[in-house]
Amino acid sequence: LHHTARQQPKAPRAMQREETEEERRARRLAKKAAKEARKAETVAGYSNSTNPFNDPNLNEQFVWGKKQTRDGTTEQEARATAKRRRHEVAAELQKVKESRE
Repeated sequence: LHHTARQQPKAPRAMQREETEEERRARRLAKKAAKEARKAETVAGYSNSTNPFNDPNLNEQFVWGKKQTRDGTTEQEARATAKRRRHEVAAELQKVKESRE
């Protein structure tokens, strides 16, 4: 048997030392995005396909269509209202944190 001289693949640490700052940032962002995607696929440990509730839309945000129809709001308006409310809550929490200091 003849073994040809092959170049050994670089160890991950060696590759990390040689990468540029932009490559490192891109690698870390890709890793973070993959982690968030995996986390978003499950709700309380259940996925759309495997859950005891037999709910194929488990990972989607619930929209109460009858309420939107009754109030005369569109989906975009409802999202904007929810986003504004989240910002208001975050600002209120920040004020509380600052008052405790």
